[in-house]
Amino acid sequence: MKRIDVDFPDTCINIDDYRIAILHLSHEPPRRPWNIETHSHNSYEIHYITSGTGLLHTEQGEHLLTAGTMYITGPDVRHGQTSGTDNPMEEYCINIAITHTQRRERHSETGRLIELIESNPFAVRPYDFDAAASIGRMLQIAGQRRSAWLDQIGHCLISLLIDTARCLEEQPAGMTVSKQPISRTRTLDQYLRNTQIKQNPDQLASRLCVGRRQLRRIVKQQYGMTLNEKITAVRLENACQLLRDGTIGIADVAQRCGFGSASYFSHCFKKHYGVSPLAYRRNHKNKELPHVDV
Repeated sequence: MKRIDVDFPDTCINIDDYRIAILHLSHEPPRRPWNIETHSHNSYEIHYITSGTGLLHTEQGEHLLTAGTMYITGPDVRHGQTSGTDNPMEEYCINIAITHTQRRERHSETGRLIELIESNPFAVRPYDFDAAASIGRMLQIAGQRRSAWLDQIGHCLISLLIDTARCLEEQPAGMTVSKQPISRTRTLDQYLRNTQIKQNPDQLASRLCVGRRQLRRIVKQQYGMTLNEKITAVRLENACQLLRDGTIGIADVAQRCGFGSASYFSHCFKKHYGVSPLAYRRNHKNKELPHVDV
């Protein structure tokens, strides 16, 4: 069997104030040997092990993966995995981006469960539902692309995320929550992704209890770029999400994402992506799934 990968460019569903973009689905069949090098994403990956054994490699150490184990890796959580040689691991994986359209004081039950996934940037849990059937069905629908196939994908996704969040919520006795500790990595990520504040290197260094020179080394080691480059990259990622929405003016996007002016924002955006914000909006406007009431 061969690995299956399906991309979903710019397809979203809305649940309360959450916008969930489906980025990628994959199925890794039980073959030997296989491994995935240490990496990270700007989104959430949820992995479901359906058979075999393997190892998950993280900054906190190694975790044994067996049939019936799932794990979540959020933005910038570095991880890799290795399949067992005698009993190769089979895995289904979904990659999603979770963003907010506007803040609400209260969520529906489904919105509350999505919030639970968002608040667990790293978790390892047993699961008790047929994830293979759910993702397998989504892969089948995506392959056939019959009438209203995106609607079907949306309903399947909601059901899968509800089942996943329930496993986080109904933590069995003796199973510890495998969250990333409030560490330098987590503090960095939270600070850099907060578009409501003006990032100040001295303030960030103080939060990490390091000097400014050490801060530069930490950021370079963690992200492979300078602090200013990382701040700009995160702001531009946030800008892309707002531009795809199609309802927010360019000047407002620039302001919300921390750029001093629309002209400077346009300059940075074109330098980074090779097109103007307006051209990007025209070419990447959301092919959004209908809102599903649950």
